[in-house]
Amino acid sequence: MSKSSTLFIGMDVHKESIEIAIAESHSHEVRRYGKIGGTQGDFRKALRKLVASGKALTFCYEAGPCGYELYRLIVKEGVSCLVVAPSLIPKKPGDKVKTDKRDAVQLARLFRAGELTSVYVPCREDEAMRDLSRAREDAMLVLKSARQRLKSFLLRHDIRYQGKTSWNECHLRWLADEVCLPESAQKIVFQEYVNATTESSASS
Repeated sequence: MSKSSTLFIGMDVHKESIEIAIAESHSHEVRRYGKIGGTQGDFRKALRKLVASGKALTFCYEAGPCGYELYRLIVKEGVSCLVVAPSLIPKKPGDKVKTDKRDAVQLARLFRAGELTSVYVPCREDEAMRDLSRAREDAMLVLKSARQRLKSFLLRHDIRYQGKTSWNECHLRWLADEVCLPESAQKIVFQEYVNATTESSASS
């Protein structure tokens, strides 16, 4: 790729929109290209216009909640793309004003200067395993929270389990057969907490 014919394109990517800025290799100027929609169809339209310039393109955007599908689309089209580590983007002291436009322009400028650090982009199989691991961790946190709410509810009403280990068969049987509450509203709350704990346990 000839540096003299390259457009370094920074993108600030969000769910509903992508702000695009361009730094040309032969010019000090960094210009705003514009804001497009956040779908792949919107990006393909913009990409066709940029390709029509006849210059080599190379894109970058920050790793974030929108994931890596935009990267995969760009690479599939035969264009270079870098996913940037947000924590390693150089920042000027005191520069705390953030807008989509400024972020895109800053990315393009730093990209052209070679000052950005990329992250590893996993293949879809690796990403699926990451998703599975995160889902497992989330389920365990939900279960822990549900159990804590139930135990706190019982403690507020001075209902104490005398066994040594919670959440085993004996404890669950005690919850089902021995816990008695005087008010119907409390019985409803207790059952809701038990149901939440049971469902969270099943999903984890």
